[in-house]
Amino acid sequence: MPTYGTTPNLGLTEVGLTQNNKVTTLDTMAEGFDEAIAGTYSQNVTAGGTFTLASLTDSNGQPAWMNVRQKLTGSPGAGINLVVPLSNPRFYIVDNQCGQNVTIKGTTGTTVVLATGNVQIVYCDGTNVVAVTAPTTGASAPPVPIDIPFSIKGKPAASDYINYAFAHAITFPANFASANNAASAVGGMGALPTTGSWVITINKIPVSGGVLGSATAIGTITVTSGGSITYATTGGTAQTVPAGSICQASYPLSQDATAADPSFTLGGTR
Repeated sequence: MPTYGTTPNLGLTEVGLTQNNKVTTLDTMAEGFDEAIAGTYSQNVTAGGTFTLASLTDSNGQPAWMNVRQKLTGSPGAGINLVVPLSNPRFYIVDNQCGQNVTIKGTTGTTVVLATGNVQIVYCDGTNVVAVTAPTTGASAPPVPIDIPFSIKGKPAASDYINYAFAHAITFPANFASANNAASAVGGMGALPTTGSWVITINKIPVSGGVLGSATAIGTITVTSGGSITYATTGGTAQTVPAGSICQASYPLSQDATAADPSFTLGGTR
């Protein structure tokens, strides 16, 4: 009888002829291969101390160590440790943007110390962590542009809204302008408001235990009866919606007599 096991390095379940859930297994395997080749796991290390990749999970539900690129952000008070699993030999691209040195190590064996602001390829051979390339200053991979479109057909009802659940942290540039690979915000209306200004509020909403928390405004889109459109972020600064949170476009508390068919896209990066 044919049998199946796991792949030798990533530990992904292989598909066997007698397996019941082949589609699920193939989907998980494809995600694992994608992350091993091109995935990024971004970890805020402000808390300091030791971060063990085998104990962390990315936004796709995969172990953090499967991602080839490990990006470290935040502002810890001292150097930190990044522990990679010795049981899964592989290469890592470590991008240290946390303001402190990072020691890349296994539970035993040699280590690599990476200074802040540097990117380096390292290899875990199952016993040691060794440097493959020299550290490169300022070579952090560019942010990936993400477009967030939202629109409603007809007149939005009073207090109507659209929610988007973000699997990755998304950062919007100051005043939703073009910056850091993000495109400028664009959009328009099928019909303009009758008088004055019509304001769409952009909120971020945390999710805990499957329940949405309180909304925090991160920006606005203001449309006037004359057709002027103004995009603004709170405080005129860049705004980030964390992974696992909701980005919400919230329409005015009262319905305008004519404002209809709003269609806008906000450009962000992850």
